[in-house]
Amino acid sequence: MDVSPAEVNRQIAREGKRHGLFPLMENGRCFVAQKERFVVDGPLFSMASEELVSICSVNANAPLSNVWKSRKAREDFDSVRVYQEANLRRKMAERVALDERHRERVKELKRVERLYGVDEVKAAFAEARARGLVKMGRT
Repeated sequence: MDVSPAEVNRQIAREGKRHGLFPLMENGRCFVAQKERFVVDGPLFSMASEELVSICSVNANAPLSNVWKSRKAREDFDSVRVYQEANLRRKMAERVALDERHRERVKELKRVERLYGVDEVKAAFAEARARGLVKMGRT
């Protein structure tokens, strides 16, 4: 006995709801879909969009229980997660580089203070700041 696509559609809607699955009909066939987020990089800003992406087709020969294996394989290649992890690694590397530059500047300032004296260096910085040549802060 063949199960109708409408019945498969109802089964996915009922059983897959708690797992974030949705029925998707394409070309008379029923597919199981899940919502996935995509990052679209633009020239001024990045935007995240959410779309239904089909996981696999479902019929009497391939029941809903086969979806979990396919879904697990897809999660290994989740592009949003990979993008976020790469972005986090990049930000951490930038932070480490910023800290390193700060340490080098402090070290150089200490060396200059030893050579010329603290009062000389403070006077030189005050003069440079008055002319707008130096701005304060960690850069």
